[in-house]
Amino acid sequence: MDVAAFEAAVAGWIRSRLDPGDARHLALDGKSLRGSREAGTPAAHLVAAYAPEVEAVLGQLRVDAKTNEHKAALELLGILPLCGRVVTADAMFTHRDVCTAVLDGGGDSILPAKENQPNLLRDIQAAFAEPPAGLSPSPGPAA
Repeated sequence: MDVAAFEAAVAGWIRSRLDPGDARHLALDGKSLRGSREAGTPAAHLVAAYAPEVEAVLGQLRVDAKTNEHKAALELLGILPLCGRVVTADAMFTHRDVCTAVLDGGGDSILPAKENQPNLLRDIQAAFAEPPAGLSPSPGPAA
């Protein structure tokens, strides 16, 4: 059996049964499959897009030994229907190219910024920081 073809067929069938308003949220995550490691062979590692509203995996790809989750996620985002959806993931996926892939597909993303992205984290913290002492935010338009 061609596993990739089977998974593509099942994911396509699930997507075809979704109403346009379903699956607004897609959660990306990578996992090593428990029990899939054999002597000398690493465990199978997948990146999946899970839709909590419909309790289904809309797509998944095996992470090849020659690549990583980030690159597999970019490939997965290229085949998923992203228009009108919000993609979430852990900080591993907080990269410009991931955000660009989601935006190019018509979706939005909510991704954490942590110590692995120090400049981004500093910029976000500065944007939400309190104004310096003695200064107040500019007043809104006159009523």
